[in-house]
Amino acid sequence: MPRADVGAQVGLSEAAVRKRVERLLREGVIRIVAIPEPNKVGLTTIAIVGIRVVPGRATQVVERLKALKSVRWIGYTTGQYDIIVELMLSSPQHLLKYLNDDIGSIEGINTTETSIVLEIAKRTYAVLHDEESDAKTAPRSVA
Repeated sequence: MPRADVGAQVGLSEAAVRKRVERLLREGVIRIVAIPEPNKVGLTTIAIVGIRVVPGRATQVVERLKALKSVRWIGYTTGQYDIIVELMLSSPQHLLKYLNDDIGSIEGINTTETSIVLEIAKRTYAVLHDEESDAKTAPRSVA
């Protein structure tokens, strides 16, 4: 969206918007990046992998996972898994090879469970403040 349009929406001049964006970039508060659609660049298989690790090995496992190109997202988690990763690959066959050869070769992994994403129903990169409530924007049923 052009900065002049942003300014019009929030009541600032284009110059003020430009200065604020530059400051936010410089301070590392925001990043401006291009995000391609996975299917349009040949990444038709998206998988979520839950990983249980040997106690005390999570950090080492994550460091190895960070080096893998098809690992798009890594998170330490509570609950059933110690780590969850998102993979984007070109095919189910590539996923099988990746799970066996790349992830399967990492020492410290106890077990994995893989789910293939059939369809993405929502993708957003917006960040809400804690005080913002989905209840304010969620559709309400009428009785």
